[in-house]
Amino acid sequence: MSLSGILNTSRLGLLASQGALQVVSNNIANVNTPGYSRQVVSLASVNAPISGGTGSASSIGGGVQITDVKQQVDDLIDKRLQLGTGETGRLTTRDRYLS
Repeated sequence: MSLSGILNTSRLGLLASQGALQVVSNNIANVNTPGYSRQVVSLASVNAPISGGTGSASSIGGGVQITDVKQQVDDLIDKRLQLGTGETGRLTTRDRYLS
């Protein structure tokens, strides 16, 4: 691997780490925001073809990149929130008509 290849691999690693730190920073900044769901970063390796080698074409690690940023939601809490909201509406309507 050439020097420029090594530097490019390092650059990709730093950029991926910087992006992941931005997501973590966003999670920390919004920890007390009602309705905010935590975000999670997905990372994947980048394959770089081997150049100048003999034999079949192959690939080696060429760094890492962010592939996706997803919201992580607790399904149980979300379902309970939906049920609670529906129950609140039902009881509010019942209270209004019985008063």
